[in-house]
Amino acid sequence: MALKRNTLLTFGALAAIVFVLREASAFSLPFFAALFLAALANPLVDRLAAHMPRPLAICIAVLANLSALAALGGLLALSFKGATRRFTELRPLLEALMASWGIPISDAAMADIPRQIATGAATAVSQSVLVLLMLGFMLAETTNLRKKVSLIPQPLFPLVSELRAGLSDVH
Repeated sequence: MALKRNTLLTFGALAAIVFVLREASAFSLPFFAALFLAALANPLVDRLAAHMPRPLAICIAVLANLSALAALGGLLALSFKGATRRFTELRPLLEALMASWGIPISDAAMADIPRQIATGAATAVSQSVLVLLMLGFMLAETTNLRKKVSLIPQPLFPLVSELRAGLSDVH
């Protein structure tokens, strides 16, 4: 009976975790993207902070990431422009192919494709802004990271000594 109850609780907890992760995907993807970019930009911030105030160094790192995202967005925009032109050329072939498979395509569905592309682009821009904001906050929080980690009590977090050693190796 106890084993059955523990198994049921385990599956319930697993289902809850999967549900929460799925529902939080709109936030978790930008969060992990910002975390990755912060890990990449932190050495740049540290080097710049040696020659200027840290907030200015963080602003420069965020602007560098913004420039990279803008360049990537420009490349994607050119790609979409070419794909749109190509789509109009291939539309009759696509409609014939889909009709041969027995899948009807309405004019409304075809006309909806540009709206869907615009919606996806707007979503990408808003997610990029969220990533850049989180990136700035994460870089600001890495100030005195070694000191913050050293304040963690040893029994509370058994891997603190390894973390401290890793931070010493990085810097």
